[in-house]
Amino acid sequence: MLKVNKERVIQIQNEMGLSNEGMAKKLGLTKNSYCAIKSMEARNFTLEHILICQEMTGENIANFFKQ
Repeated sequence: MLKVNKERVIQIQNEMGLSNEGMAKKLGLTKNSYCAIKSMEARNFTLEHILICQEMTGENIANFFKQ
């Protein structure tokens, strides 16, 4: 089963020089929700969030998942 690669989402945030609040806005989240997803093992980004990241970077969607 594939899992979302949270580390890649965080890398994108850093590469783009976005604050937590800035990245949250890009993904359509509140800052608190974004921080909770980043830090909690039980929470994850949705496919919608991954598609937004893919659009932002132009990367293959497979880069946002790990096995």
